[in-house]
Amino acid sequence: MTKTSPPSAAGAMVTPAQLERLGERLHKLRLQKSAERLEALLQQAATDELPYTDFLGQVLGEEVAAKTAKNISMRTAMARFPFVKPLETFDFTYQPRSTSGKC
Repeated sequence: MTKTSPPSAAGAMVTPAQLERLGERLHKLRLQKSAERLEALLQQAATDELPYTDFLGQVLGEEVAAKTAKNISMRTAMARFPFVKPLETFDFTYQPRSTSGKC
């Protein structure tokens, strides 16, 4: 069973050699998320008939989101918090009384 090549954003088929070359270039640029999702992104772009600029924006947007999430995760781990408590779980209704009488 042969793997069919996904169409490009313009509707032309992408050859396996082109796909491999694109993947290598993405890895060289350290765009790991884009390299992982390249085939799916190309398929979606062809299905939605996205213009090249929209396709590029989608690829770069996913890469920025992945790098931001990785950065947050890394910084949280480096901070060595005893536990991670998201802001959504904070009880804003609880207000302790001040013992000094000052606000």
